[in-house]
Amino acid sequence: MEQNFHNVAAVFEKLFSKRSKYFSHKIKEKYLEHTLESNLEKILGESFAKSCSVAKIEGKNLYINTENPFLANELFMGQEILLEKINKFFEGSIVLKKIHFHCGNRLKQRKLQQGDEEIISREKKKCPLCSAPMDGTEKICTVCSRYEREQSKSRLRELLSLEPWLKYEECKDYHQWDKMTFTAVKENLQSYYYERVNLNFADDNDKMMAVMLLTEKKPEEIDGKTYHNALEFLRRKINVSAHRF
Repeated sequence: MEQNFHNVAAVFEKLFSKRSKYFSHKIKEKYLEHTLESNLEKILGESFAKSCSVAKIEGKNLYINTENPFLANELFMGQEILLEKINKFFEGSIVLKKIHFHCGNRLKQRKLQQGDEEIISREKKKCPLCSAPMDGTEKICTVCSRYEREQSKSRLRELLSLEPWLKYEECKDYHQWDKMTFTAVKENLQSYYYERVNLNFADDNDKMMAVMLLTEKKPEEIDGKTYHNALEFLRRKINVSAHRF
């Protein structure tokens, strides 16, 4: 189990850290379901994994499918121990309060009886970054894909904060961002600095940043007249572009 903690720790950090606002509850629950299902044998033992499967996680509730009602009743009586082991595996990322046991493992049994190799191969496919199970033909899982997009935006935001005069074609020399991402990140920066100028909250650095974003010029290319005209323009309007200026 120690080795397994190491494998999922990085993804838990992404999902439940300060950046967790980027991920919906649905994404978190789906990842937790997949992770728990993949590690049932390590957490609860081989016999449990063979006779049970994870149905879903909703809030603080875990739903487990069992092979027969007798097993469901037996597990229900000992669910406190099961909850303790499962919550320990999740390392505080989520605290489950109750397990609901239902008779029938129909989905898993149907896949095994059909012997559908394509379905089975999809079940075994894992994300190369976090080892989470994947169902589709995607290269990485939904969680890692979302995280990589946010990281890419963050790198672009840092670049434009250092060189706000850059145009899209110039940014492509640093990294192959798509134009939609570039436009969204730059407009977000423009909105912030333009509004500070418009509301008279801007200091000298904010003003210069706003002027560079508006004119797409380097500091040494901005003379006194251009600087003054740009600020006057921004004090009148916020939703502007360098082309209109």
